[in-house]
Amino acid sequence: MISRKGTKGTLLSHIDRSMARGIMKTIILSYIGHHKTYPYALLKSIRAHNSPIARFVSKSDVYNMTAVLEKEGYIRSKKDIKGGKAQKIYTITGKGKTVVKNRDLLIKRMAIEMKRMLKEEFNE
Repeated sequence: MISRKGTKGTLLSHIDRSMARGIMKTIILSYIGHHKTYPYALLKSIRAHNSPIARFVSKSDVYNMTAVLEKEGYIRSKKDIKGGKAQKIYTITGKGKTVVKNRDLLIKRMAIEMKRMLKEEFNE
């Protein structure tokens, strides 16, 4: 599970995990939008970028997130046999492409909303 040491069980840890999940879902969708792939390759790619978020992402997180994204209709899987083993290869759907296409707008809106909320909080 995505978590941060020292904040486990607090509201901050819940917010951190929720934000990290949202960011990871967007990263996974973006990656699958450019490369059909399987979950372990996603994990290796995420870790290769040395992102601060990558330190908190486990193999099971990536597998769970791809399952959720598939259930929600953003990606689809196809079984492929490699080296005698069945693997799920993921590709992005039209719904997923729309999210990737609009991700910059979503990030800007989220940043604007966070700034507005913080400004209101400190102006009271």
